[in-house]
Order: sequence, then C-alpha cells, then structure tokens
Amino acid sequence: MRVLILGAGLMGAVIAKDMVEQAEVESITLVDMDEEKLMKVIRQYPQKIQTAKVDVTDTAAAVQVMRGHDVIVSALPHKFSLPAIEAAIEAGVSLVDLVCCEPEKRLVLDEKAKKAGVAIVPGCGVAPGMSNILAGYGVSHLDSPDKIIVRVGGFPQNPKPPLGYTIVFCFDSVMEACREYATVIKNGKIDKLPPLAEVERFYFENIGELESFITDGLGTLPYTMIKQGVKYAVERTLRYPGYAERMKTLAVCGLFDETPVDVKGYKIAPKDLTSAVLTPKIRVENDRDILAMRVTVTGQKDGTYVEKNYDLIDYYDEKQDISAMARTTAFPAAAVARYIATGVITEKGIIPPETGIGQNKKIFDMLIKELTAHNIKISL
Repeated sequence: MRVLILGAGLMGAVIAKDMVEQAEVESITLVDMDEEKLMKVIRQYPQKIQTAKVDVTDTAAAVQVMRGHDVIVSALPHKFSLPAIEAAIEAGVSLVDLVCCEPEKRLVLDEKAKKAGVAIVPGCGVAPGMSNILAGYGVSHLDSPDKIIVRVGGFPQNPKPPLGYTIVFCFDSVMEACREYATVIKNGKIDKLPPLAEVERFYFENIGELESFITDGLGTLPYTMIKQGVKYAVERTLRYPGYAERMKTLAVCGLFDETPVDVKGYKIAPKDLTSAVLTPKIRVENDRDILAMRVTVTGQKDGTYVEKNYDLIDYYDEKQDISAMARTTAFPAAAVARYIATGVITEKGIIPPETGIGQNKKIFDMLIKELTAHNIKISL
C-alpha cells in the first residue's frame, strides 16, 4: 500500500506515525510547503517516508504527486481542502479528508468521483468524523429519529490565561469556528445559526462543569440525516466556562476579519495579526489535553421515545507524546484510508462518514475495534 499524506503539521505527523506502524503500508509520501515540518517528521519516523514540497493549489503539481498512490489522507487547513479533493479526483486516487467546511461543495462532486472510480470521505477526523459516525450509528438503531446533538471539544487538562485554551491544531480553524455560521437541521429544514450562540452549561463526569455553544462542525450530516427524518441536529463545542464570551469580544472587535486594514502604511488582515499575537500565548508544547464528546440521538424505537448517548473521552498519551485531539482525529482517518486501499470499503463517490461508516455495521465494528486497540474508548 502506497500512502500519500497532505500536511506535515500536528495531525499529519500522527497519521504518518500510524501508517509507518502498519505492515501493509509499503511507502509513505509526506507533502507540505514547510520543509522544517517535513524534516521534523522524517527525524521522528525515518522508516518508509519520503517527502515532497508541493503547493496543492497548483493542480498540475498536486495531480502529479498524487498519481501512483493507493490512497491519500488530507490533513490540510480548510482553505486547501477542496483543491486537494478536486486534484485527487483528477488523479484518480481516493482521499480521506480531516475537514469538511462547505460540505455542499463536496457533495456535488459525487458523480465526478464515481466516474473517476475513487472514494472521497470528507470530514473524517473527530468532529466532523467520529461525531458523524456515532450519530449515523445511533440513527440506524431507531425506527424514527428526531434529534442529534453533538457536544465535543478539546481543551487543556490545566487551563491557563488568557483563554483557558491551548491550540491543538491551527489557530485559523479556531477563528473560523468563531466566524462561520453553523449549518444545522432545525424544524426539519436546513438552517443557519450564528457561531458562539446559545451558550449553555454542561457537566461532564470526571471533567467537571463546561460550557457549550453552537459551531459549524456537522460536515455533511445535515444533508444526509434530514433525508432519514431527523428534525433537529446541531454541533455544540465544549470549552471551560467563559471561553465563548472572550471569543465573542474578539470577534465583535473585528479581530477575526479577513479584509485587510491599513496599519501605518501596511495592509494587514486582522485575523493574521490576531493569529500572530495569540498563537505563541496559547500554544504550549506537550500541553496535556482532553477530548470530550457526547453524541445524543433521540427518536422512536418500538413505539417508545428513547435517548441514546455515545461518549468518547480521551487523554493526552504520556508514553507516546500525542495529544488527545491528534489521537482521536488522526487514528480514525488513517484507519478509514487503509480500509479504502485494501478494498474493505468498495463504495465510490463522496462517502459521508455518518452513512458510509456509521451505518455500515462491518466497517463500523472494524473501526471501533481498531480505536479500542489504540485505547480510545467509546461507550455504545
């Protein structure tokens, strides 16, 4: 099996580690524009890995590096996700993506992907990803599903100022979550809700009191689950109390805006300045984190209204020095990529994780077994 990994950052490095340890993986090509990141991964995992410096927005270059591989895992920021998918379809290579912003732009590529004979799995990390898979699993066990509520968040075990939060992926994604309206199902229709809205307190056993608020992290789920009768579906991000109000203040002040402003003769996007200033303050190397998720699915079963809760709680891996966020994001994506390359997943086209994995018993059971082997425990 020849694997291509796009992105050598926090998630890409863990995906590479997992792939290196799989006997069926013959070679890995790791792609990034940052040579320092590439060399850091090579120093950690020299076996099987070769590197390439490629701009994925250069379609011809991306297609060239993709060809000859059995599967691609994309661990790129949101803005590079769609170009990578389009290049993979042109190259005729299946791809598993960690992110899924603007899911409708991915779903319309279904026929094109089928004609190319490839499988594209969008949003197959932790959220979207495992959250969708568990939601789809829950819906499949109901006669008439009604609601899906995803509560999920990664945060430090020991919060520190100024935000009580530590970056476990790129800060651009943090800002985007505070800026983008959330696509949800409301009253049986696709709707939009403002980010950071509807702040509520939520208690998680063994963690304590948290807050949750609306974010845009359902990926393809609203478009697939509305077809199965779901009337309400939202994602609510979990953080320590006070986080949402602090981020709202920064957003209202325009510090997450993309439009450049003049600063003493220089044109600077406020979000770029915010990222440059805050990233060093909230990125702590080897900071111990927690990933907490509860997926709640309600509806009718055998004439009775029931509520199903699926919990996933994971902690920083002290032995291997891997964050909980990286574990719960990278391992599911790597597993699904191998299932495609080895023919376990035979479906072609755009494969939403909630239906293609969550509602496929064989693949779901395989994935849960593999995550359990990684000591990622999910209550079903």
